[in-house]
Amino acid sequence: MTKFENFNKTLRNLEEMNRVNPPYDVVVTAGLCSLFAQCFEQAWRAMKEYLTQKGWKEAETASPRQTLKIASEAGLIRDEANWLKAMKDRSLELYVFRQEVADTLIADTCNIFLPLFRDLREELEKRYGN
Repeated sequence: MTKFENFNKTLRNLEEMNRVNPPYDVVVTAGLCSLFAQCFEQAWRAMKEYLTQKGWKEAETASPRQTLKIASEAGLIRDEANWLKAMKDRSLELYVFRQEVADTLIADTCNIFLPLFRDLREELEKRYGN
């Protein structure tokens, strides 16, 4: 399975968040936050794989932050600032026991990160010719 396929699968899982409505119980809250973190992880790995395949040598050993920068330079992503926010916010998964942290992360996932992930999927599908 390619990194893009992994990303696509985790994104489909994350999109299921639209099927549940607040208020969320503790298990749903933890699950939604975990799905966001998984999706981000697979997204940057899919970017790295694509960039490496297309000859961006610096992507081969790039960190998540470096990968986002290269992806922005390559036109693979358009909103580098919010991608960097997503990278930073994935660590909040460890603090979702604090309701205000969980609520903010879920709201940002719905309003900011899910559209970013969908844009990336669309761009990669276009570039891969799917």
